[in-house]
Formats: sequence, C-alpha cells, structure tokens
Amino acid sequence: MKIGHPPELRVVKQNNMKFGFEKPGNSLESKDESAEEKKLGMNRRDFLKGLAISTVAITTGCGVEELLGEKKEAETEIKKWKQKESMKKKTRRKDGKKESKDLKETTPVERRVEAKNIADIFLKAYYELSCSKRWPPNDILNSNFYIAQTLTESNMKPKAQSGAGAKGIMQNMPISVVDVVAYLNKLKRNNEFNYQGPEHLKKEEIEEVMDLILEKADYSRAFGKLYLCALWDQGYGYSVGKKHYERGDIKTAQMELLGSYNGGYRRVRNEPKRTWPKESRDYADEAMNYIERLKRIRNRFNDFGINLEVKYEDYAAALMAREMDKPKKLEDKYKLLDKYARIIKSTADERGDKIIHEDLRLIFEK
Repeated sequence: MKIGHPPELRVVKQNNMKFGFEKPGNSLESKDESAEEKKLGMNRRDFLKGLAISTVAITTGCGVEELLGEKKEAETEIKKWKQKESMKKKTRRKDGKKESKDLKETTPVERRVEAKNIADIFLKAYYELSCSKRWPPNDILNSNFYIAQTLTESNMKPKAQSGAGAKGIMQNMPISVVDVVAYLNKLKRNNEFNYQGPEHLKKEEIEEVMDLILEKADYSRAFGKLYLCALWDQGYGYSVGKKHYERGDIKTAQMELLGSYNGGYRRVRNEPKRTWPKESRDYADEAMNYIERLKRIRNRFNDFGINLEVKYEDYAAALMAREMDKPKKLEDKYKLLDKYARIIKSTADERGDKIIHEDLRLIFEK
C-alpha cells in the first residue's frame, strides 16, 4: 500500500496562506467541488484522519480494520475498568464498615462535622473511663490538680496556642492525641473498656480535631485527662508515678505525672528530678505551687462560710488562684484572697447560694 495524496488532490502553497489542497484544473478560490470528490465524500479532515490511521497500520504491521478493532476493544476495557472502580467505592469492606471517603475529597463542612463526631466520641470516652477502675485515684488526679495544670499550661485561656503546636486550655499536642487513640484501642482489644472510636486518625483528621480543641474547652480537657490516664495506667499505659504512689509519696507521683505531660515520659519516668529537662522541672514546680495555693483558697472559703456547688467552687478557686499571681508580696496575696472571699460570700448570700459562673466572672473582672 502506497502512502500519498490521492490523485484527485495535490498540495500547493497559497500566497500568504498555509498549505492547502487544490483540485486539478481548479484554482483555490473556486468554491465548486468536483463530481469525483462528491462521490468519494472526502474532505480535508477525512483525508488527514485516514492518512494517520493508514500510517499507524503500516508501521505496526496490521490492517486498518484490525487497528480500529483494537482501539474499540481498548475503549471497552477502559469503560469496564472505570465501572469496576466505581463499584468498589460503593461496596462494603470485610469488617462491615463502609469505605471511608478521603478527607481531601470532602468539603470543609463535611470535614468539620466528621471531626466533631470524632471529638464527641473521645469526650464520651473520658466521661465513661473516669468512672472505671483504670482511672487514677482521686488523691492523684483531683480538681486542684486539673485547675493547677490549666493555670500552668494556658493560664485558663481556651484559645491559647504555642509555637510548638500545642492548643487549647490543656495545651494538647497532636502526638498526645495519637497516644490517646492507641491507649483506648489497647483497652478495647483487652476487653477493659468499650471504646467505640476509630483505630487510628489520619493527619487531616487530627488537624481538624486540633482546631475543634480551640473552639471547645471541654474537648481540650477530655484529651488532656485521657492522656494523663494513659500516662498513669500500669497495665496498658506508661505507669508514670505508680512506683511513688505505691510507696505513699503522692506529691512525687503527681510531680512525675506533670513532668511527663510536659516533657515526655521517657525523660521523666522513674528518673531523679534533677535529670529532667529544665522546662519540665519548672513546669512541675509551678503546678505544684498552684495546688498548694488552691488548698489554702478552699480552706479560706470554708472559714468565710462560702458554700457553693462543686463546679462553681472550683471555678471561684481557679479565678482566685490566677488573681493571686498579681501581687508580688505573699502578704498582699493573702489580703487579696480575703477581699474576694468577702465579695463572693456577700454575692452568694444575696443569691441564696445560687451563684453562677457569670456572677463569679464579673466579680473578678471589676
């Protein structure tokens, strides 16, 4: 088979134009088509398409019909493959769970809703686990401990962020969220806790959860307290402070927990305090000072006959502990404590001990 222009057409160069086709005996300006060309039904596009197909057919050693057949077959295979991939996305996995959608393919609203569902699972896990035998004893983790930690971490600021990536009132880190997920799954595998959350979190999911921690302080508290439980747990966690607690040394056990929360358990657990990173030593000392201050504040509240619901007393004590940071002299701190204790007592008497968070906040803002 020879490749070339059909005898009816030949290539010519027009003046100030690209190459075109001219019929013998006619000029390019002529608009009349020859009877022969009408018979063949050929135009420029048909000719070039036929030329390309013929060239490929000769090069590959197959006929035109065979080449077109293979092309059609390939298109059919591609269509079948696409249908197969589409079906895979609709089917369920062997474990019965629906195939999850890639977060990058979802909208921001969908990602936020999914992240909130995840965060709510961990909030529920905190409430349930805190009532179980695996939770640290009350003389280790109690209201004074938590308040002291939030004061040390963020000065009770829910929107606090650090250059290291910590966020929220408990300054949660992404790696601590990962540790919490691993800990809860370990409890589930050993039938110690009915955890109903994910086995692991993708990077995008962790980022969304971290953003939610800034929006809702309860999420930050839940992750922080769950991480403390993981640090404490001897069987399925890191057994931080357990050795000291078994010896009756509660203060050292609390300090080891605080230092591990700040600097990592590997550098703190069962190590002399002098070998800890300086930041962790200072952190633990500051938190322990707050714990002692909170004890004094509660005793003074009792002296003044202040009788509030637990959650409101905790809030009042936390605000008072933070306010006492302002005076430099110790005697001035105690004077400030007595001043606010009188105001709280007076306000509580006026409200019949029905004082609420907003009342307390306004007292310390004046």
